[in-house]
Amino acid sequence: MLQFRLQKIMDEYVAGVATYYNTNDKMLEVAEQKLEMLKEDAMKMRAKDCTNCCAPGKLPPYSHGGSPHEAHPVP
Repeated sequence: MLQFRLQKIMDEYVAGVATYYNTNDKMLEVAEQKLEMLKEDAMKMRAKDCTNCCAPGKLPPYSHGGSPHEAHPVP
């Protein structure tokens, strides 16, 4: 998701194909604001430490030795 947003900002405001490879000061200022918002969002999405992404309670049940079919049976 972040990669898509970054590509969209670069394309629309920083001389991408959407603007026929042209830009100006105003568009660069808008891009800078949007990149700052993207950076803030990225910081909120990251894990605080490895424990947050690797803790046993955060992993799906089958990652502890069972199979995916045991964790999510088909009705």
